[in-house]
Amino acid sequence: MMIDKIGGINPNFNTRKSEPVVKKESLVRTDNVEISAEAAQAADLAQTIKLVQSTEEPSRQEKLAEVRARLARGDYDQPNAEMLDEIAESISQSFIGTV
Repeated sequence: MMIDKIGGINPNFNTRKSEPVVKKESLVRTDNVEISAEAAQAADLAQTIKLVQSTEEPSRQEKLAEVRARLARGDYDQPNAEMLDEIAESISQSFIGTV
């Protein structure tokens, strides 16, 4: 009786050596941003507006300090006619604009 050779235990197993993976040189990619003249001009305008608004801030702080001092003194507890006119004018200017 003759026994034929069976071709290994797992015939699907590949015994050939694998080759190392060769990496390609990575491409250097850069991002570019182009700002139009209109956008640059708008940014300058926004920066100027912000600067102007920030310079007005101390006067607002001074006004708040003055109003707080008036409240502490009790000026608004019993307003006189002159103060009522001033308050009414201030309210009308804020709603209507310059009177």
